[in-house]
Amino acid sequence: KNFLKKSTENRHCPAPCSPRTREKKKMAGAKSPTKKDDLDELLMHDYGRRASVPKKILYFFLALLPFEISLVIFTRVLDLDIFSTYLLISISVFVSAIVLSLAYHNLTFARSVKLRKTFHEPTKSLFRNKPEEHQHALVKYESKLKQSSFAYSIAYNNVLVMAIMLVLGAYVLKDKIQPEVNFGISSVVAGAIAYINSISARKLVHE
Repeated sequence: KNFLKKSTENRHCPAPCSPRTREKKKMAGAKSPTKKDDLDELLMHDYGRRASVPKKILYFFLALLPFEISLVIFTRVLDLDIFSTYLLISISVFVSAIVLSLAYHNLTFARSVKLRKTFHEPTKSLFRNKPEEHQHALVKYESKLKQSSFAYSIAYNNVLVMAIMLVLGAYVLKDKIQPEVNFGISSVVAGAIAYINSISARKLVHE
């Protein structure tokens, strides 16, 4: 029986090897799918192709800011009455913020891809026999790239949205429709233009 047991174990290890070596080979075989899953997760989340739930929530709350600032401007310049048209304004801000949050993510991803082509990640050859320093450099590289892409997207889209709302509200639609309708149309149009622009930027990085 012992002979049959040893011969069965040797099928997994053609050359004579110790039990410890056989155990290492089994562990290596078990870990290979995990590494592939980790790589897929890295490509999906770290490279920004899909936004995580916490990031979507962050995008949404940040998207409320330009519309709140524009709302203050509309109340002072166009005499918009917030309390009498609270429902219409709330719906307009909510829908526009969702659309703008999508634009945030698209432009963040497009900007990160562009930066990756410009600034290459640190290679192992720069950190010979120092894997820990190489790993630290990679983490720092990813962190700076994400922060730069995120800040660029927020600033660019906010300026774009507020500029469109001011032009539409203060010049194009002023004195033609009611102030609350003016604000609703201006906010939705501004969010839609920002989203379309982000889609175009995302398509360009794949060309």
